[in-house]
Amino acid sequence: MKEKMKKIVSRRAIVIFFLIVYALIIMISTRSEYLQYKEIGEQYVSIFEKNVKTKYLVFLVAFVISYLAIFISNKVVRGFLKELFDKEQKEMPKLPNKSISFIVSVIVAFVAQWTLTQKFLMFTSVAKFGINDPVFGMDVSFYMFQIPFIKAVLIFAIAFLVLLTVYISVYYIVIITVCLQGV
Repeated sequence: MKEKMKKIVSRRAIVIFFLIVYALIIMISTRSEYLQYKEIGEQYVSIFEKNVKTKYLVFLVAFVISYLAIFISNKVVRGFLKELFDKEQKEMPKLPNKSISFIVSVIVAFVAQWTLTQKFLMFTSVAKFGINDPVFGMDVSFYMFQIPFIKAVLIFAIAFLVLLTVYISVYYIVIITVCLQGV
């Protein structure tokens, strides 16, 4: 029982440490960025605020979506592994699904924030050029501001699904190898 409590406490300590490091990085980077905008001019502080809000919105949406996808994948994998453990007549070990989901989701959200924020800002701040494409009849601004964001989201989603597939495969292999000594 003490060993189980030590594992829980150590996992929580790792997650808390991870959160503290993340909070420090965010505070320092946000403060330095604010000072840069303020040095340029007071009128640009509103742009800074919009950029920060958008950055955290992208982070939050990416975090929630990736956390749910990873957590649900872990639950599905756990269900299939439970059948395998039942066949081998072994007890299913407690797996750190929530911790893994949380840490991987934070990393995915950082990558999404870094790659999608500027394109999302351009996507939402579209201005019409008044020139229509002769083939499709769309304003040229659609191709300049909206298509790059849509492409970036699709590429990000495909990359995430590929990495999720690799993660699930590695998860299976590790659990089967460590807990069942292979099948």
